[in-house]
Amino acid sequence: VLASITAARFIKTPLPLDGIAGMVVAVFIVISGLTAAKETINPLLGVPPSPEFVKEIEAETLKHKPIHGIHDLVVHDYGPGRVMISLHAEVPGDMDIFALHDVIDNAEVDIAKRFNCAVTIHMDPIDLKNDEVKKMREFVSEEAVSINPGITVHDLRIVPGPTHKNVIFDVVKPLSCLMNDEELRSTLSSRIKNVRPECICIISVDRPFV
Repeated sequence: VLASITAARFIKTPLPLDGIAGMVVAVFIVISGLTAAKETINPLLGVPPSPEFVKEIEAETLKHKPIHGIHDLVVHDYGPGRVMISLHAEVPGDMDIFALHDVIDNAEVDIAKRFNCAVTIHMDPIDLKNDEVKKMREFVSEEAVSINPGITVHDLRIVPGPTHKNVIFDVVKPLSCLMNDEELRSTLSSRIKNVRPECICIISVDRPFV
C-alpha cells in the first residue's frame, strides 16, 4: 500500500493505485484468514484418516490371533495425542470368552502404544466352522461387489425355517454408491433371491467412517 502511494506521486494515471493496492491486500487477508480457519476447524469437526493409516490399524489388529477381521472402524482425530479409535473385531464364536477377552485387551494396549491413541474394541463373534454360512458370506459379498466394488459385507448369519431361510447381514455403502439405502437393499436382495430363491434377506446399511 505504501509503495502504491509513493508510485502515485510519480506516475500520472487516472487509476487510484493506492485504492487498488488496498483491495488486493484486503483480498489476501480474507483468503489467509479463511485458510487458517479451515485448518483450525477441520480437526475440531473431525478429519477422515488416510487409507494408509486405516491399513496400519487393521494390520496391527490382525496380529492378535485369533482375530479374523475387522469392520466398523471409526477414527476421531483431534490433533496429536488426541486420536480415538473404535472398531469391531471378528473372533471365532466357539472360543472361550475369557480367552478372547484377553486377546482383545492385548490388542487395545498394543494399538494404543503404537499409534499414541485411545482404543476401544468391540468383540464380534462369527461362525467360522459352518460351511453354509461361509459359502453364503462369500456369495453375498460377490453380489455386493458386483453392484459397487466398495461395498463390504459383515455380521452375516442364517436363521433357517421350514419354508425359507432368513439371511441377515450388514453392508457398508461407500460414498461412491449412488443408490439410496432402499434401492441398494432391493437390488442386492433380488440378485440373491434369483440364485437362492429360498432366502429372504434382512439387510442393514451402514455408512463408512473411514
